[in-house]
Amino acid sequence: MSRALLVFAGDLHVNGTLSLSPPGPFQLDDGGTYRPSKVQRWINDKWAAFWKHAEAVKASEGVEVVTILTGELADINKHPSAQYVSVNPADVMGMALEVLQPVVSVSDRIYVTRGTEAHVGLSGSLDEGVARAVGAVPDDEGRFSRWIFRGVIAGLRVDAAHHPGTSYGRPWTRGADANRLAAMVTDVYVRGGQLPPHLIVRGHTHRPSDSYDNHPARAVILPSWKLTDSYGHRLGGTPLPIGGMQLLVEEGRIVREWKLFHDWPLEAWRKA
Repeated sequence: MSRALLVFAGDLHVNGTLSLSPPGPFQLDDGGTYRPSKVQRWINDKWAAFWKHAEAVKASEGVEVVTILTGELADINKHPSAQYVSVNPADVMGMALEVLQPVVSVSDRIYVTRGTEAHVGLSGSLDEGVARAVGAVPDDEGRFSRWIFRGVIAGLRVDAAHHPGTSYGRPWTRGADANRLAAMVTDVYVRGGQLPPHLIVRGHTHRPSDSYDNHPARAVILPSWKLTDSYGHRLGGTPLPIGGMQLLVEEGRIVREWKLFHDWPLEAWRKA
């Protein structure tokens, strides 16, 4: 495989009331139904467009689509919160599988990494269950999700995981986290006597960042598919974008890329 479309998305947080949701009414275990809110319908539209874009590139370029989902595909938060649809794992799994239908339809291969245990259970059990259900590629020990993905796709060495181990908190420090990540991961590979990756991808912070060509290895931290919840407001309520990244890779080079990020529009000023 000398050419491929490499698709990255993560932090879907399906089951949150400010996250991706099944597009139509979803029947809960107790017989009630959940309908997506205005915010969720907006996120769902961007999600659908993201996969239509991947489908169009696949058709026009005649390439295989390799998708890496970087964890927290669904969410049963252990912390008390009113911003979740259900605490029933069967409901949560059902919602996640509906949301992931376009992923399964477009992707030729799917890899899944594991998110934070506070969201997806001990040892990433919820991510593992979803990965198994969507037919993700298992690792050498038969697990359908993994803490870290390391692989060569169309000649591109890729290291992908959920947690970056670094972050930024203010707009003027954006990019510093990705630079640190590039240096940290490169150091691990060099000390281990291996070639470092060409591309490092992480999620978790919901704050996109990119080291570009500042280092031999490029590090990208993805946004999520969730808007600001009550915890985010406690941290300052900074509106964060949603979205994912698609890369056309050819013989180890990224020849085209699409960062399909979107900002929720701020409320217009009004007289008070």
